[in-house]
Amino acid sequence: MQTNSRFRAKKILGKILIYGTISLALIVVLLPLYWSLSTSIKPEKTILHIPIEFFPSGFTLSHYSNIFNIIPFSNYLVNSAIITGGTLFISLVFGSIAAYGLSRYKFPGSGGLLGLIIGARMIPPIAFVIPLYLMISSFGLLDTHLGVILTHCSIVLPFTIWIMKGFFDELPRDFEEAALVDGCSRLGALRVALRLALPGLFVAGIFGFIESWNEFMFALTITRSPASTTATVGLVGLLQTPYQIPWGEIMAGVFLFTLPIFVLGYFVEKHMARVYVVGTVK
Repeated sequence: MQTNSRFRAKKILGKILIYGTISLALIVVLLPLYWSLSTSIKPEKTILHIPIEFFPSGFTLSHYSNIFNIIPFSNYLVNSAIITGGTLFISLVFGSIAAYGLSRYKFPGSGGLLGLIIGARMIPPIAFVIPLYLMISSFGLLDTHLGVILTHCSIVLPFTIWIMKGFFDELPRDFEEAALVDGCSRLGALRVALRLALPGLFVAGIFGFIESWNEFMFALTITRSPASTTATVGLVGLLQTPYQIPWGEIMAGVFLFTLPIFVLGYFVEKHMARVYVVGTVK
């Protein structure tokens, strides 16, 4: 009986620890989102009210309309979408080709080259700000979508190569060899491998989207005007508003900006683990 009691006590304590950890993680993750949402719907006079109101006593949607009036926020969102889409396209296309070559062809220095690519991903991005700025400036691409896309590719591309090489390494070569025997070129064999590695493309695309959509430092350095400014840079610019910072509008913009990430997470959450497991098993 005493042994059973101890076992039950340990089991209950383990559940408390697990659920407590999960609850703490949820609070850390969701509290900033809740705070931005609650602040965005508070009347202006209650935003900085002391004591702090965790549950808004008033309700307004004026901040959501104002954010599109005081800054060209819709243009910023479109710029972010264009830059993210261009970054994903370039990174997935060239990253998949490079990963396939590293996986299927062994040449002197191939291992070192992969280590160099991974090492470049481990270096803090701030170390590349000045060199990339000088390169983009010399190409005449400052304040352009393409300039920001190329800088974002320096972050996303190494990660894509690393992820896709792992998937290609796990794929059997029988299908590609059969395609070559049937008369396909090596490019045709690559298309066969890509179909089998779709889970890898899915995973790399999700993480690449998050990296590019949330990026701030390179976009701040490269952009100059609303023609190419991203939403992250535009929202931070509101902090320099003289006299009084429009916290309600900033939080409304923050919530609108983070909404696509949460929508994406909601739709892929059920498939993410399954896709990753399937890809690694292959």
